[in-house]
Amino acid sequence: MDDHDLLIAGAGAAGLARAWFRLAAAPSLRLCVAEAAPRAGGWMRSVPRDGYLCEAGPQGFRPNEATDELCAALGVAGDVVPAAAAAQRRWVLLRGRMVALPAGPGQFLASPLLSFGDKLRLFGEPWRRRGDDPEESMADFLVRRFGRGTRPLAEALAHGIFAGDAARLEMASMFPLLTELEQRHGSVVRGLFRRKRDRSKPRVQRPVLCSFRGGMAGLADRFVRELGDRLLLGTPVQSLQKDGDHYVVGFGGARPRSVRAREVALALPSAAAAALVAGFDPALAADLQQIRSASVASVYLGAPRERFAHPLDGFGCLAPKHDSPLLGVLLCSSVFPDHAPRGHALLRVMTGGAEHPREIDRSDAELCAQAAGHARALFGLSGEPTFLHVERCRDAIAQFEKGHRARLERIGARLSHHPGLSLLGACYRQIAVVGQWTAEGSRP
Repeated sequence: MDDHDLLIAGAGAAGLARAWFRLAAAPSLRLCVAEAAPRAGGWMRSVPRDGYLCEAGPQGFRPNEATDELCAALGVAGDVVPAAAAAQRRWVLLRGRMVALPAGPGQFLASPLLSFGDKLRLFGEPWRRRGDDPEESMADFLVRRFGRGTRPLAEALAHGIFAGDAARLEMASMFPLLTELEQRHGSVVRGLFRRKRDRSKPRVQRPVLCSFRGGMAGLADRFVRELGDRLLLGTPVQSLQKDGDHYVVGFGGARPRSVRAREVALALPSAAAAALVAGFDPALAADLQQIRSASVASVYLGAPRERFAHPLDGFGCLAPKHDSPLLGVLLCSSVFPDHAPRGHALLRVMTGGAEHPREIDRSDAELCAQAAGHARALFGLSGEPTFLHVERCRDAIAQFEKGHRARLERIGARLSHHPGLSLLGACYRQIAVVGQWTAEGSRP
């Protein structure tokens, strides 16, 4: 039976990053990364087709100091592609029409998103009492602090960005900075102003979004080259048992076998992690099993740019909950112009989410017809699209619903009984892919 210092189950963003960081710190580490799929990267999969570039998962990443350092260390800084300036302009669907999303607090005063009375209530935010419910929802938090008129905005943010329900998603888990500012300063607005004033050094101006030349898969490919034969593809982890101060891990696939490891990191969906730990910690498994996830279907739609009546001069639009499965539309070629042939536009129409789980099971023809209808209604597409491509991401976006923080505390307490065992990935603290790029950032 082979022995390893560290075995990582799952080669998505979190698993690959943890492997690379640990190997960079200790080149002699006996490391193994086991991935069930025939390729690494998880949802970081880029599909070039007919001159278009379609992303199966994240469209890009938000750059910060950590990503700057990682890209430099990996030697991919020269492959980073910043988003066009249009990425800063976004819309929200309000009563069937697109309304610009304010870029800052001052723009809310001129925005039709809020009524005159709602705008007046904004000025009272610094004097409202702190909340005392740690499980308060996104919708309740925004309404309590900024007024009832912000509920449609809360619904659009939850539905369009997180594929969830603002009445169920826990504010402290989705936007921990805002809840922390409220508790520390008694006001979100006051806290933001003080945070800006107290910064010790000026902020580095970075693009709002970045990708890589050839798409987001470029980062995964670089990790794969760095790991070499330490990465085992087509090798699902099927069992996990404790053996003294080690773990025995059972592999499936073409070469079923068992290995021993001093440390095991489960960079898997929470349901898959639950199945592996159930044999020696049913309580931990039960909490992991309760973390829901949402599925999203994306239709990529391309056509000559002159066929769109809208100038396509923004990032895209978010859709509120209501009864529609539409989550939002990204203007991919406006954000990254090289994602479409010259003179053409590429849109990504996303549907499904937690409230419409069966959307992902509709046929390609149904999804494409629905996407073309949205492109006509929202962006004035004339005629039929000249390019269509469907991507389905099942159980892709974790839902940090009420009780999530308390659940993570219980999970952390249970992990303390299993030295060497850790959980990684977007199921726990950070949904965005960039959150998985730090060595410890994804641990519950």
